[in-house]
Amino acid sequence: MPTVTPTEPVGTQPAAPAASGHLGAAEAAVVVSAIAAATVLAALERPVPAVLTAIVAALTGDHR
Repeated sequence: MPTVTPTEPVGTQPAAPAASGHLGAAEAAVVVSAIAAATVLAALERPVPAVLTAIVAALTGDHR
């Protein structure tokens, strides 16, 4: 069986094709959700009682 010899030495060939530098939809969604999660956690680290009460009231339907 004939073998094909590379045009460059094996050590200089790239292991994978170069990335285009653009994010796909899945990667962008992961980045956005990670930023949103970090923002929510940072906001909840020092909760404001009135804001939390309003959120709970809105979510549970407990309007006074």
